[in-house]
Amino acid sequence: MQPRVSRKLHDRVEGLPAAVRDIAWKGQRRMCRRCHRLAAAGKPEVVVTTAIAREMAGFIWAIARTEAADPARPAARAAWKDAHPSGPPMRKAWGGTRRGSDEASRV
Repeated sequence: MQPRVSRKLHDRVEGLPAAVRDIAWKGQRRMCRRCHRLAAAGKPEVVVTTAIAREMAGFIWAIARTEAADPARPAARAAWKDAHPSGPPMRKAWGGTRRGSDEASRV
């Protein structure tokens, strides 16, 4: 099976920057090729899935780095902070402290 993009996915990524689309397509081709090679080598399905997930993480990182270098991103980040003055939802769940940083944990 060759790597491909469905019509629905094609329509969804149409508005993304060309650099992001190029990285995503490169990842799609590489992961498809790697999946087939590992499966043909007789690797267990869980090993194939884990290897592909690790590859995907690398391509996601590359896309994030590309987007972080975009000069429009600081403005978008500032707009998000204005809309969410209390910060990300996760910080509320943490209670504002990290493990080992409060006074009670220092013995």
